[in-house]
Amino acid sequence: MKPDSFQIEAVCRAIDAFEVNLHEDFTVQQMAEAACYSLFHFCRVFAAVTRLTPYQYMLRRRLAQSAIALQETDFNISRVGLDCCFNSPEVYSRAFKRYYGVLPSQWRNEKSHPASLVMPRFDLRLLDLLHNGISIVATELLPEKLHGIMTYKDSGGNQEPFLRSLTGSDEPVSYVRWYPPDAPERWYSFTGFAQPIKIDGLVSLELPRSEWFTFATSAGDIELATICIQHILLSDRVPLKPLVFVVRIGDRISITA
Repeated sequence: MKPDSFQIEAVCRAIDAFEVNLHEDFTVQQMAEAACYSLFHFCRVFAAVTRLTPYQYMLRRRLAQSAIALQETDFNISRVGLDCCFNSPEVYSRAFKRYYGVLPSQWRNEKSHPASLVMPRFDLRLLDLLHNGISIVATELLPEKLHGIMTYKDSGGNQEPFLRSLTGSDEPVSYVRWYPPDAPERWYSFTGFAQPIKIDGLVSLELPRSEWFTFATSAGDIELATICIQHILLSDRVPLKPLVFVVRIGDRISITA
């Protein structure tokens, strides 16, 4: 069932109601009431719109908020779990480890984590992109090595015009985000070509032989598209792993952990 705009807006109303009450004992029935649907119909529509069940969404958002609290506060772990509606430390620890692959105490001790691991609140823009801007395509072999310009995060702005003027190349440009495993919060932005370019100042980036997932997207916002891919389209792949590479070539995004 492909949801229409009215169903997407109804689900957004339900999500808004839940997010306001995320730290309270808010139920799927109450979400259904906010959407003005029966419980049965709401669960079907919610799954069609988000590709998650209402329970999965509620659980993952509570885990996400708890993960943020573990990093940003010194509250004891039991309190963090209770604040996010887990009724015992054991239940909280089991759920956290299943989703993130580590115990809450390990998450806190590791200090830094990539933001991409924390599932954000779903909104109309994200859900519209999921249904109208992204499609699953066959995974293609990516170039083994790229040659171009690397900057810290997006500090250098759009490097494509400069790179094309420098090289004279008209082949498709590859845009890469590289999250070093030892410091994933410090990502790097790379713009380059697959063909070797011997020009001083350019660098090479080698892509790993790994399991890649490739999607076609009309999104200009690579962060939003990556959220859709990691947390929705690949939602059955838990525990989550930090992304190492996000590669965009033309209208296709490929990711690997």
